[in-house]
Amino acid sequence: MKKKKHTICLVGCGMIGHVHAGEYMKHADRVDLYICDRDEALCRRMADKYSAAGIIPRFDAVLSDGRIEAVDICLPHHLHSETAMKALDAGKHVFIEKPLANSLEEADAMIEKARSTGLTLAVLENFRYEPAVDRAVELMARGVIGEPFMITIHEVSYAIEMTSRMKTYEWRMKSSTGGGGILFDRGVHLMAMANRLGGPVRSVYAVTRCPDRKWDVDETSVVTLVHENGIVTNIILSWNVRTPPEMPLMAVYGNGGSIVEVPEKRLPGHLQFEIGEIRVFSEIDKEYYVGVDREIVKGVQAYMKNLGDDDIPDESVEKSFASGISIDIVNGYAGYNVYNEAIKDFLECLETGRAPRVGGAEARSDIELVFAAYESARTGLPVEI
Repeated sequence: MKKKKHTICLVGCGMIGHVHAGEYMKHADRVDLYICDRDEALCRRMADKYSAAGIIPRFDAVLSDGRIEAVDICLPHHLHSETAMKALDAGKHVFIEKPLANSLEEADAMIEKARSTGLTLAVLENFRYEPAVDRAVELMARGVIGEPFMITIHEVSYAIEMTSRMKTYEWRMKSSTGGGGILFDRGVHLMAMANRLGGPVRSVYAVTRCPDRKWDVDETSVVTLVHENGIVTNIILSWNVRTPPEMPLMAVYGNGGSIVEVPEKRLPGHLQFEIGEIRVFSEIDKEYYVGVDREIVKGVQAYMKNLGDDDIPDESVEKSFASGISIDIVNGYAGYNVYNEAIKDFLECLETGRAPRVGGAEARSDIELVFAAYESARTGLPVEI
């Protein structure tokens, strides 16, 4: 017996809508995709490009269309809550791009509406689908790096130059539509990573800056999170760094080892942001330990002796200069794509009724940290969560 396809309407033909539509083509055997956008000509071009089942230019027609089982919302941030609430009221499951909403009040209303209707509310927060982060969380849980005490997260580039000239970014440059600046649009991803690696957060301190004023909102943010377990996370986020250096997107340091991203290697598909390799060092688990050549040990001891210290033991030199091993995420996850993984997860939710991997509660915890960071930047004080 032929399995019935899911009928999903993608709402919004902007940049991220094209990304979603391209991924749905990989699931043509499971999904009949419809396209909705108030620009009917754009709607038709997108439907043709991605072999969609049809177009429904008016959103109110989507809501009343009995064929449509779910909506995939790819609209500017300020439209997320209103659109999702209408869809849930109409009995449609909702798959929505990050961020969940432009305020915690909106987020809470969406979560409650999904709960009371029994419908699925899934959020495409792609950093929660990062295989390297999954691997880091698993290694930390096993105690491979001992007790974690510090996390660093960096995202620096000069993306502000091109994005300030792109039509698809115009609404992101204004607080009224984007909900904030770079700390919201990109920072929500980094907060998701921090939540996954460090666990629940106790307090947030942040400073935001707008060096070139190419956007109406922040272009640079520095954030310090203190997690409930005592781990400290430092986040540096800027789209205004000219000739940016190669910096690890993610690093976790423990009293017995470390997990550090290798910035030269990123996963295909979303290259700038997807981790392709991590280096793991552990004094506890020798699987992740590479010792030091004996000649190096002797050389260091000779150097220290010349400085007046002639009792530096071999073990001390070894600990100071030992290294770890690389874990290749690219080869281990050939063909992996965070957008495709999120869409597959949503389809499985529709088929089985299970909760999504990234639902309202998870997405809310990410934007909560962003809003706390903005409050801290405004007041100059830490904000308790």
